[in-house]
Amino acid sequence: MAKIWYAQEGRQATIGGPRCELPLIELLKLSEKFPGEYLSNKPPKFPSSKPILDGYRDPEFVVVEIIEEDLKEDLPGQFGFHLRIRPGFYRVKMPVQECEQVLSQHHAESSNDAL
Repeated sequence: MAKIWYAQEGRQATIGGPRCELPLIELLKLSEKFPGEYLSNKPPKFPSSKPILDGYRDPEFVVVEIIEEDLKEDLPGQFGFHLRIRPGFYRVKMPVQECEQVLSQHHAESSNDAL
């Protein structure tokens, strides 16, 4: 399952667990912006350009974590670019608010399918 994380600048990029986990095929269907730009095989850090006064910031970045198991999924031909996907962390060029809308819509559609 691919994990979607919300991250922020500073020493602690994430707080808590991932926002959600989805099969890679579902993630790729949500938006052409997924999986994003490859960062590294280690959790990314986003150096702070501004002082953090209260110790907390709203998340600023959407990060996708893909593990080796995710790449074993049978992806249809339309996702042929998945051959360039490797395990690691990706920064998605999508604002957190837009990602929330996409995930909320996906959840609503999934809930309707279950009925």
